[in-house]
Amino acid sequence: MAPECLNPGISYHLKWMFIEGLPLLLITCFVLIHVLKVLYKVACTSKRKSQLNAHLPTLVGTIIVVFRLLYLYLTKTSMDALSCLATTPPEFKDKEKTIAILYMAGQIDYPCWQGWHLVLFPLGLCFLLLYSIVLPLAALWHLRRNRDAVKTDQILRCRGTGNDELSNPRYYRWRKMWAKLYQH
Repeated sequence: MAPECLNPGISYHLKWMFIEGLPLLLITCFVLIHVLKVLYKVACTSKRKSQLNAHLPTLVGTIIVVFRLLYLYLTKTSMDALSCLATTPPEFKDKEKTIAILYMAGQIDYPCWQGWHLVLFPLGLCFLLLYSIVLPLAALWHLRRNRDAVKTDQILRCRGTGNDELSNPRYYRWRKMWAKLYQH
């Protein structure tokens, strides 16, 4: 069930900001979880320094999966703030019926270039740049920079091995942390 069905009083701009801010909120939660786990390991266990970040590959893999799942929805939502459409049939600003009134993503409560659209348009550009361009390019750069690790891991995976440090001593940790970026 969509959030607006549970509470019809939620305005479009609040829903839009929540959707676009959700990945940032999730990353903040994951960083907080990481810090709390490290503090717990330091204070309550006798883990060696090398074992303090043993949970990090799971957190990074989870963040990658979340971004892969949300990518299209975040891109569409960012584009909604940039999309100005006329209604069907169109409403006109003038008596000669030559200039149609445009609304943000077809939301008749949000006319373009006024009110909330002036706030959401620059935010939409920023989120589109971040989620749809910068993050995929950063992933591509990271994979290209580490292509030997990716190739080796893919070969081991095709052979059905490399799932432990004995069969994959060089890239086992790489696989645990980054495999979600290039597998499936």
